[in-house]
Amino acid sequence: MPELEYSTDALNARSAFLGVKAVVYVEGPDDECFWHEIFSRVTDESFEVESVGGAPKLDEYIAKIVTGELSGIAARDADFQRYLKRSPASPTIVYTFGHSIENSLYVAESILFLTRTMLRSTSVSLNDCEKWLDQLARDFKPLIELDLANALGNCGVPTLADNCSRFMKDSTGRSACPSKIAEHCRSATSKIPPTLVRQASMEIPDDPDAILRCFRGHFLVSAIVRFIQSQAKALKRKVNVSKDALYPAAIACLSSTLSHRHPHRAYYKQTAADAWSALGA
Repeated sequence: MPELEYSTDALNARSAFLGVKAVVYVEGPDDECFWHEIFSRVTDESFEVESVGGAPKLDEYIAKIVTGELSGIAARDADFQRYLKRSPASPTIVYTFGHSIENSLYVAESILFLTRTMLRSTSVSLNDCEKWLDQLARDFKPLIELDLANALGNCGVPTLADNCSRFMKDSTGRSACPSKIAEHCRSATSKIPPTLVRQASMEIPDDPDAILRCFRGHFLVSAIVRFIQSQAKALKRKVNVSKDALYPAAIACLSSTLSHRHPHRAYYKQTAADAWSALGA
């Protein structure tokens, strides 16, 4: 969406101006393709996906949609909203299955596709990707719990950054370092009320899929970059791996798997269909 401030009346006229049935408002440019794939599975009618400039701005749109002041759909990263009980009870507000779009873009099958494509090799198996993701989840569970505890108390304590590098065994490897994680946990725990730490621990099941659902998106992607780089190193190949390089291929993989075998397909199909139906578009 252009960096202009539209009045609510102007926003309500956007659908007619664009010649579409409805507008789906999202946080940023990376979200546009993701949510377009989701909603294209539940309607044949025309719609537009527009980014508004971040979560705080989208929350302003959400407030207006919930009160009926603004007509449209909002699709937002879930973050820890479900744990904080801040999700408005409105079907026209749709949230990601996991913490952000990355938790659905980068699942075992898409990681396999990305790794094989970038390495031009079939040496990596789906089992390799699944085992690595499971271990990643178990290694980082203590930090994920602290990240949730921090959010529950709005403590402002640095828990997870956007990059996993500081917690890995070496500068290029794909494996987490338990001692580095433990040290960071000790430091962070002293600044977060113990009751919140216990609550967070109970909220997140001891299951890799549930843990991975709570990973911050950029943090998860930084780990996947390392996984692919480590596979390239094993094959003695040089590849240029970055978030920007992974994104378009991940969207293509989402498109090919969303209709029949993506693990989150049922959730997105139902919530998007409910949103479209509630809108009356």
